[in-house]
Amino acid sequence: MNSVRALYLLIKASHPEIAKLADKFHHRRWGATLEEDFEYAWFEALADALNEQMRMSVPAEQHANLLQTIASAFGSGDRAVKECVDVSFIENLFWQVPDRLAQAYWHQMPKPLAELYLTFHGKQP
Repeated sequence: MNSVRALYLLIKASHPEIAKLADKFHHRRWGATLEEDFEYAWFEALADALNEQMRMSVPAEQHANLLQTIASAFGSGDRAVKECVDVSFIENLFWQVPDRLAQAYWHQMPKPLAELYLTFHGKQP
């Protein structure tokens, strides 16, 4: 993945349902304007959308491919992609999700994303 913009476009194309939900979270927080480099804020909204899915008990398997897409992009991405995934997505993932609802998603987390989470938070959700 050669840019945050490319990752954003890939997720919008390959995971349209969760991307639409992320758009709603993004719009609530930032309005309709999409400034340059808005993708960082959008990835925070993507974490919010995934957190909502967890709280609604949506099966983790439904989003396993999304997590794998993000992990693959992290692995092959440039510094900006790695930073965006780490700071905008991972640091916000599992926020205010009860432990019992987070566990299935945690078990679906690809190793690189789980390691980022543990590095930042110091423990599993």
